[in-house]
Amino acid sequence: MNVAFAVLSIAVGAGTKTLPAIEEPLGRFDTIVEHEGGKKTGNDTFARYQVPSCKEPMVLNLTTVVAGLGRVVQQLDRWSAKTPGLEAKLLGKKGALVKTYRSVMTSSPLASETCAASEAATKLREQTGVKPEKPCSAGEVGERTLGNYWFGTGRQPAVFVNVQQAPAGVADGCAVVLDAKVLVPGAQSVALKVHISPGQTAVVLKGRDCQVVEFNQENGGRRFAAVQRSCKN
Repeated sequence: MNVAFAVLSIAVGAGTKTLPAIEEPLGRFDTIVEHEGGKKTGNDTFARYQVPSCKEPMVLNLTTVVAGLGRVVQQLDRWSAKTPGLEAKLLGKKGALVKTYRSVMTSSPLASETCAASEAATKLREQTGVKPEKPCSAGEVGERTLGNYWFGTGRQPAVFVNVQQAPAGVADGCAVVLDAKVLVPGAQSVALKVHISPGQTAVVLKGRDCQVVEFNQENGGRRFAAVQRSCKN
């Protein structure tokens, strides 16, 4: 998997700081997978996957995924306002999350990659810091890449999404796992990483100067505890 982000268990102690929790689910990702025949609009971007463990094709609404990521950024903006000075410390300046939200919500598809490489995707890999996948093959159904997607404006990427098949036995084989990276405009070393799988969302905000804020799911995903730490810990 390109970007594997799991929820990390952290013992709060030296080098860590507990921050206000987010008392609501992060993002809206419950309707990103559909089945053929559902209602579609002309402006949405869809990806169709046929996997052996699913009786019918899965249809991933990538536009809904990007909108869900935008909502996460919006929620983090409201959350950061509870701790004055935190946004500027982590992201370089106040208002960075608002600018990031606008970048995400005005983005459109730039390139995609489903096993086959492309020149556009190769350049976007470099811009978004995404490691190359190993080649796909029919013998690696459980591990293969279902798709890599980039969204942005012009040639400037704003969002990267990697799609994988969910582990065997999850949601009757008809589910996907997403790892997304949201770029903060004008800050190369800063990014928001979001992991989405059935019943689980994990969010990591990588800030400047090796500072990281992790949002760990609690209470069935209805609350997210926030912990700030140094990546050197």
